[in-house]
Amino acid sequence: MKNLSQQIKKVENKWQNILYRFCLEKFKQVNIPSHDHLHHYRVWLFARKLFHELQEQKIKINDNDIEKAIIAIFFHDIGLTFNPDQNHGKKSREIFELFIKENKKKNIIGQGEILDAIDKHDDKKYKGITYRKEFNISVLSTLSICDDLDAFGYIGVLRYAEIYIIRNIPLINLAKNVLKNLESRYANFISICSGLDEFLTEQTKRYYLTKDFYNNLEDHLKYNKYSPDILYGPAGVINYFIKYVINKNLPLLKMADHVLTLSRDKYIYRFFSLLKEEIESFNYPDLI
Repeated sequence: MKNLSQQIKKVENKWQNILYRFCLEKFKQVNIPSHDHLHHYRVWLFARKLFHELQEQKIKINDNDIEKAIIAIFFHDIGLTFNPDQNHGKKSREIFELFIKENKKKNIIGQGEILDAIDKHDDKKYKGITYRKEFNISVLSTLSICDDLDAFGYIGVLRYAEIYIIRNIPLINLAKNVLKNLESRYANFISICSGLDEFLTEQTKRYYLTKDFYNNLEDHLKYNKYSPDILYGPAGVINYFIKYVINKNLPLLKMADHVLTLSRDKYIYRFFSLLKEEIESFNYPDLI
């Protein structure tokens, strides 16, 4: 009988390269580095960890569970290349429907579940259904949890900033909006993962990194009028991100390297050093 690592490797050998390259090509059309093909790859890595944690709790994971998850994960945010709003899942679903038609020989089992998960992954109406005390090994549950986990950590800080800036949230309101959404994501996570002690501890640390940053940003802007010229503290992090990623299209890692050559502000230097360390820890198939 295959162990879980062998099951995951089998599915990855069949799908990962195809899905990763497909996602990469779609995101070449737009500049959304915090939600691009690398975001999708990170979400898949979180799913792999989650599957192993669930197996430790005697929850059976079969090949089809893994296959449906990897496909849904690599399609869930592709719709952002056309529509940056919260209902981008519908566009992602349409792209997957076209993929199905063009790849009939792939014999994708559970297409309906995958389509629904892609469509509904960011729809707040379904959060109460997705997150339950007893984990439901559904595609939507797996996708939603692991997508939420990528909102934590140093990359999570910039993912939030980017998508809210794209959606025209004023920077003065950025922290308030992020903290509300972040709290909801974490509450959803702990509601069903409270029994996964090691996994919970690891992800909780990442959650607090993001929360602390936006609490600091909120405090900073209470006592300092926002200006795009601020290049220190949490507002400086956001301004460097806007300048080099949103405006100049630098990848996150290149931005981090560049800022580290420019700034000697302790807060800025520590943030971008740890961001670089976090980016490199994922061992992406390629960094471009």
